[in-house]
Amino acid sequence: MSNYTNNWKLSGSGGVGSQGSITLGSGLNSINTISLANLSSDSGFSYQNDFTINPNFRRYEMIESNEDIIALSVAWKRLRDNRDNVPIYANSLLSADVYAAVTTSDRDHASQIRDYFSKKIMLWTLKEFKLSQYRQDLSELIHGDGKKITEKMLPIAFRLPEFYEYDIEFDKFKQDVTLELKHFNSGTQQKSSTLTPIKCFYKSNKRIKQFEYWFKDGYGNANMIGIEPKNPLKHIWDKLFDSERLQIEASYCPKKYDDLQYYQLLNWKLA
Repeated sequence: MSNYTNNWKLSGSGGVGSQGSITLGSGLNSINTISLANLSSDSGFSYQNDFTINPNFRRYEMIESNEDIIALSVAWKRLRDNRDNVPIYANSLLSADVYAAVTTSDRDHASQIRDYFSKKIMLWTLKEFKLSQYRQDLSELIHGDGKKITEKMLPIAFRLPEFYEYDIEFDKFKQDVTLELKHFNSGTQQKSSTLTPIKCFYKSNKRIKQFEYWFKDGYGNANMIGIEPKNPLKHIWDKLFDSERLQIEASYCPKKYDDLQYYQLLNWKLA
């Protein structure tokens, strides 16, 4: 390990879930829920009883809206990003204030998001990528009519504008790097490389919440270091990331994300 300015020493494990340590509502009158408990059959018994006693069926609450669900999500993100203008009751994707705030621009942006992910799902299918449960749910949301949604889909609808922003920026990043590693199947290598900082992304999902710092090496290969948001010395690393180049010694572990092969740097330190 080497000392840096002011005797700070920077290193990190880089693993998922690690510190990546650096040592240096309701009220929307246009939305209705359909309850199976209110439905009955001609024979006089309730459908609710059927779902209770028969484990072969599952009950899903359906939400129906007069507005496109993704447009609502776009509007809500816009309100959250500009917190000074958030109505006091706009605390839910289904809030009346969010519904009232939807603009034509929000609807247009929702169409862009739907078109983008529709094409992306088609590409995954053509390339025979195995679709995770999230991507299956995403496909169901994107290819639905936009105004009917099950309760289980609400979290995806809520986060979709954020996922879209991440993916758009990540697509731009991929244009600056080589998509395939020449020695992808050679396994993890312990080495020191000179890396050029390219882009930092914040990734947040059920499994991971971290800042991704992306570099490229002399061969144009993508390299990534992950650091958790709560790391107390993250601000020092941010300043270093503004450097033209960094010499980093680490375990270079080959990984793949869709069509991008890259190195994840584990147990790293500045050389």
